[in-house]
Amino acid sequence: MRTRFYPTMEIENRIAYLLVNQVLNNSNTVSVNDGEEVTLRKSANVQKILDALGTTDSDFLIINGEDGERVGYFWLIWGNGQDLISDYSASNESDFQYMADVIDIVDEKIEAYVIAEAKRERRAKRARERSKNVDSLDNYEAAFPNDIS
Repeated sequence: MRTRFYPTMEIENRIAYLLVNQVLNNSNTVSVNDGEEVTLRKSANVQKILDALGTTDSDFLIINGEDGERVGYFWLIWGNGQDLISDYSASNESDFQYMADVIDIVDEKIEAYVIAEAKRERRAKRARERSKNVDSLDNYEAAFPNDIS
């Protein structure tokens, strides 16, 4: 998927995956333009689409409808973290609403993921602190065996 490492890579890859899946769930196809050339044309293969992303600092994820006509595009800028989807455009008002709805769905899923990750990190931190406190008590007992009765 991506040839360069960014600290924001995990969340961006998750966003890209959710975005591509959401678009493909509606019988669309996706083309990828890396800002220099179209690297993938009208694909419905999630892995091929994801593999085509991230070869440059930004990509245009071009959405094609069931009829093959262009619906719009999402502009992805790598390195922006949760703001990976930097802009989008659509061919008409109903397509614009569709694109906005896709972003809303992806945003809701990402927010839930971020909250769950924060909770997981807090639990892990508390477990490390409890372990550290037990180690401290063990060290104290070893240093002063007669102190604790």
